[in-house]
Amino acid sequence: MADPFTIGYWGSQGHTDSPSNIMQELRTSRLPEDASSPMFTADREAFPPLGGMPVEVMFGPGQDVTFVIYSEGWGLDGQGAALLYFAEDAEGDLYWYAMVYSETHFDK
Repeated sequence: MADPFTIGYWGSQGHTDSPSNIMQELRTSRLPEDASSPMFTADREAFPPLGGMPVEVMFGPGQDVTFVIYSEGWGLDGQGAALLYFAEDAEGDLYWYAMVYSETHFDK
């Protein structure tokens, strides 16, 4: 996990914080009660359209995003969704770079 880690909120600002604070936020307000319920996919056909914006450019051209996963079933009510961004470190290992979160499934 990147340190600091960034969460962007769809249609709003986001924030950057330490991994421990981000993990606390995820546990208390972003993950559903049943943490096994979210669906995860790398299939681009399942990704939201994001108003025509490619998912890779959400954090600007300075970050080399290697892999993106789309997930539905987030939030305390299970109605949210997230895009999970992974980048590659100097050794070639993937790490969780950032995420974009929506309480209402983006613009699907």
